[in-house]
Amino acid sequence: MRDVWKMPRAESGRTVGRESLNLAQFGKAWRMRTPLSTMIVTTAGRQMSRVLSNLWTALLVLAVLYLGERSLQARQASFTQTAPDELGQTDTLVVCPRELQADLQRWIDYRESQGHRLAVVDSAPSAFALKQLIRERARQDQIKNLVLVGTARGPKPLVPVDFRLAQVNFFFGSELDIATDNSYADIDQDGLPDLALGRIPVSTPTELRQYIDRVIAYELDQPQTTWRRRINVVAGVGGFGGVADKTIENTVKILLGEHVPPGYDVSVTYGSWTSPYCPDPRQFSRVSLERFNEGCLFWVYVGHGSRHRLDTIRTPHGRYPVMDLPLTSLVAPREGRPIALFLACHTGAFDDPRTSLAETLLLRDKGPIAVISGTRVTMPTAMGLLALGLLDQQFGSDTDTVGEMLRQAKLQMLRPGGSVELAEVREMIVGLNFLLSPRPDMLGQELSEHVHLFHLLGDPLLRVQRPAPLELSLNAGTMLPGGLLEVRGSAPFAGELSLELCYSRDRIRERPLVRDRSKLTPAGMLELQADYEQAQDEICLQRKVRVEAGNFIQELKLPADLEGAVIVRGFLKAEQAIAVGGVRGEIMGPSVRPSAETSPAERLGDRDDPSRSK
Repeated sequence: MRDVWKMPRAESGRTVGRESLNLAQFGKAWRMRTPLSTMIVTTAGRQMSRVLSNLWTALLVLAVLYLGERSLQARQASFTQTAPDELGQTDTLVVCPRELQADLQRWIDYRESQGHRLAVVDSAPSAFALKQLIRERARQDQIKNLVLVGTARGPKPLVPVDFRLAQVNFFFGSELDIATDNSYADIDQDGLPDLALGRIPVSTPTELRQYIDRVIAYELDQPQTTWRRRINVVAGVGGFGGVADKTIENTVKILLGEHVPPGYDVSVTYGSWTSPYCPDPRQFSRVSLERFNEGCLFWVYVGHGSRHRLDTIRTPHGRYPVMDLPLTSLVAPREGRPIALFLACHTGAFDDPRTSLAETLLLRDKGPIAVISGTRVTMPTAMGLLALGLLDQQFGSDTDTVGEMLRQAKLQMLRPGGSVELAEVREMIVGLNFLLSPRPDMLGQELSEHVHLFHLLGDPLLRVQRPAPLELSLNAGTMLPGGLLEVRGSAPFAGELSLELCYSRDRIRERPLVRDRSKLTPAGMLELQADYEQAQDEICLQRKVRVEAGNFIQELKLPADLEGAVIVRGFLKAEQAIAVGGVRGEIMGPSVRPSAETSPAERLGDRDDPSRSK
């Protein structure tokens, strides 16, 4: 038997199939070397062991069901004491352990003053019992929102997390299970969220009070300044290969350039040191934090990640971090509180014994007001469709809470619809699946899996921040170099109007540096930083004027050397309100001709040079 034990072992943690193969080889060798009488006795013992094992399993299942039912009955009894007097009036169910309920009262009073009707229940000892409790209440009331208050970490979590078997993402090296709260929001058990869901992953009353203070301040006390129109994107390099990485890069450009309204200010900080959108690599983490700390509506990271850190920037001379747990102590927005979106693996693994990156950021005193992130390995195609859905919900719908915005984006990921433009971009993103996925034939399962992977950490009733619309149009006959550009608009209220003439988002002011290894010296990296700052400077000219409510006409003096695609942005500010608008145009100089209408897929080929000058 000695040589049987020397058979090579399966690669740890990869697939069940390899381990099963070794077991079969071992069984064959054992049968060849063992006397018949020994095999008969052993087989009989094995059958008896199997019977006893099945018996114990049945008894264990019965015990779990019994305890779960008793626990459910107890929770329902306590639930009745905290629910509104009449069933059918509650729109929000809150699962909160008793030790935190007193500190939750200020938030309850605030949300009820907005018209919500809340019912608070104690947590349950298991995911099974909690699902039954939530579904029972949903059958009695018109529940639309579900708030989980408490961490899922440790041997005795305040609010337990559920798990689901992975189908696709383990081909990318993920675990075989997915930590998920989605099953709590899936009332009819069809795999789709029926409730807007969020988890506030606090462990102590102090953490809960601090987060509630930040939520109320976010909705009531934030300044009416330009942070409300700012979207900052930090992106790493995919590492899928030259063609795939370039396709991803161009797809992101189309999403940001054409599906974020022109009135919004979008910045991109890119982790490829050869790109003009990459700062001095040594300063990448500082610049990424500054993009957060300047204040913005959304701070988005796209790239590789793990439970406690983001990717590193790679150059021929070294690696530099984007963000890790120690760096989160430096987040301190000067205005506004961003919603953070991590299109990356593992950053929101709230079941991990150590606090995840997303949770750490959320619970910082000056951290993001909410975080959308994944709990396990996430995949590019599904994340692209989720991002498309979030863009559509933010800018193309009237969804009023962040929790409902994420729920609708998940449904949209699985049930395509909307405009022709959205359908074209969706088709383009799905096409990436054949380049990036190890199992392109399982796209449906991949999308369903990401419904369970992505979560909102924070208050799902958080109000979506949308400035009032500011209508703008351009007089096409005045769009000539050196002329006066006529801008017409309609102001929803009186205030100070700032008009900005900007290059379009796929253009930069000057021809960028040639980035080669000679720039990776201390002096050369300072040049890279200046090149990055130039790429972020998109405003050609700006004019501020006081306008009254109603129609207006303003003129902008165009530079004599300006031609090509431009954006005119408007920002109207009053004491208690702001309005944002923008319009695209093209300055028709001698070297510019009107461009034919093309689809997003056709435009991919036109964007191979992201650094083309103006």
